[in-house]
Order: sequence, then structure tokens, then C-alpha cells
Amino acid sequence: MSEISNVRSQRTKKASGFTLIELLVVIAIIAVLIALLLPAVQQAREAARRSQCKNNLKQIGLAIHNYQSTTSMIPPLFVTLNNTQEDASFDTILPSSRKDTTHFPSWGWSAFLLPYLDQSTLYQKGGIGGADYIAMHPEVYRTPLSVFMCPTDIAKSVPKESIWGSRTNGGGTYAAAKSNYVAVHDHGNTMLDNVPSGAFYKDGDNRFEDIIDGLSNTIAVGERTVRDGKTYTIGVWGGCLNCGHYSDFAYDLAGTGIATINPAPGVSDTDYARAFSSRHVGGAHFVMFDGSVRFISENIQHIPRGGIDSLFEYLIAISDKNTVGDF
Repeated sequence: MSEISNVRSQRTKKASGFTLIELLVVIAIIAVLIALLLPAVQQAREAARRSQCKNNLKQIGLAIHNYQSTTSMIPPLFVTLNNTQEDASFDTILPSSRKDTTHFPSWGWSAFLLPYLDQSTLYQKGGIGGADYIAMHPEVYRTPLSVFMCPTDIAKSVPKESIWGSRTNGGGTYAAAKSNYVAVHDHGNTMLDNVPSGAFYKDGDNRFEDIIDGLSNTIAVGERTVRDGKTYTIGVWGGCLNCGHYSDFAYDLAGTGIATINPAPGVSDTDYARAFSSRHVGGAHFVMFDGSVRFISENIQHIPRGGIDSLFEYLIAISDKNTVGDF
């Protein structure tokens, strides 16, 4: 009996195992399931990132409203102070080959909003809006702030290859924290000494009352992301490095309609660095002056480098008097 029992036990053990073919089938099934689920997981993650990006712009829109309520104006794009102290602080940043007292760094619109984004301590630390200059406070402008960063963007929070990193003494030593959100400046090119069609400009003092096309029909701030392999195309929240240059200030702070949303590969890097773009498929997020956030398609009607004669340009300009329907 014991021999019979042993034989049965051995057969039972053999029967309870898996053959190689069965294992391969199971592995194949698991691989198929993963392949089916992975796109859904990625879509869910991107949906969460898009939601966070939208929330960031919502906070920025509310901060602009609070700034307007406090100061009776919207933030200037950047403020020029033009004195010897600022020139001296500028010299500490730029290498000798690029020193030029007309190309000075300045705090920008994002920095002026810090008290309304729960960053009053950082605002005070940098002496922003007071007597301190941005070059004096690398510990401030190098601070990454999540409210200015789209989670879908691929660039580092303090990219050494940005305008701030690539054009300064010590490179990465002076690199500034990035921002994926730029203020609307003009429907076409960058305007340093002339008043642009958009709301934000040098030493600007626009009020909500000046946005005669309506707060719900005018863009305040939009997205910009890094172009592949061109990290200097990303913005900076602290301010601009070469504020006296006719286009460099836009690389850091401002967006224009010089190219379509998510410019095609053939568009120059300098135009890309002044346009709007995102890592989201199909378009980019924008906050309107009424505080609402809209996802605008990259296929919106847009005729770059001309007059204010297309739908996207109507949304940029504050007083073109063109009626905007659904978009």
C-alpha cells in the first residue's frame, strides 16, 4: 500500500505544476493586459498634470485680480530703475564680453504677484517692489515655485541652459528658476519702447478699465514650454536678464503672437521663445483677465506677423474692438 501511495503522491505533484507552454501563455496574456492598460494609465496621469497646470493658471489669474484690487493696476511686465546701483548689480551677473548698461536685469510681473500666491516671505526677502535689485538676490530668483511650473514640462526646475544660465558669469551659478507661464505682450513682435497691443509691457500701468474688449475676451497669461534640445527657450519667474534688449526680455517673461501656438519645427528658436507652447496635446492653457482658464487649440485661427486680423490676435489685444465668439 505504501508503494501505491507513493506513486499517487508523485503523480499528484507532477499534475500540480505548470508546463513551459502554459507559463508562456500566462506571460503573453499579462503582457497584452499591460499593453492595453498602459495608455489608459498614461492618459490618467496626463489628465492629472493638465488639471494641475490649469489650477496654477487659476491661482495666477486670482493673484492678478488681487494685485489690481490693491494697486489699481495690473503688474508691469518688468520695471526699469536705471541707476548706477542697478548697473553695478548687473555687472556681477554678466561676463565682461556682454556688459552693457542698457541690458540690465529687472524683477518681473511674476515676482510682483508673490504676496498674492502665498509667497510673501520670498517677496520680502528679495526686496521686490522696493530698493533691492534682482541681481542682489540669487537665493530668491533661483527658488523653484510649483505654481509657475507645468507638471508636463520636461525641463529642470533651474535649467542651467536657460538665458540666465548660458549668458552669465559662472553659468549655472546664476541660473534662475523656470516658469512655464508668460504674460501676454503683443499680437506680433516684441515692443520695448512702444506700447504693445497686449496688456503687459515695460513699466506698464494698465488697469482693468483699459481692457476695453472685455476681461473674458482677453488673455492675461499663457503657457510656454521648452523646445526639445533648446532649454533657453523656457521662461523665468523672477524677471528678465537682458531687459533692455528688444526681444530678450520676452524669452524670460512675455508671450506674443509672433508664431502659432505650439510652433511647427520650421519656426525659428527665437520666435518659439516669444510664442506660446505646451507639452499638452493639441494646444495650451491660458488664463483670461476674468480669471477663467481656457484650453486654446493650436489650430485656432491665427495669421502671424501681420495686423490684428485673426481670432487669436483678437484674444491677445486689449482694445482692438473685435467681437470674439466661441473659441
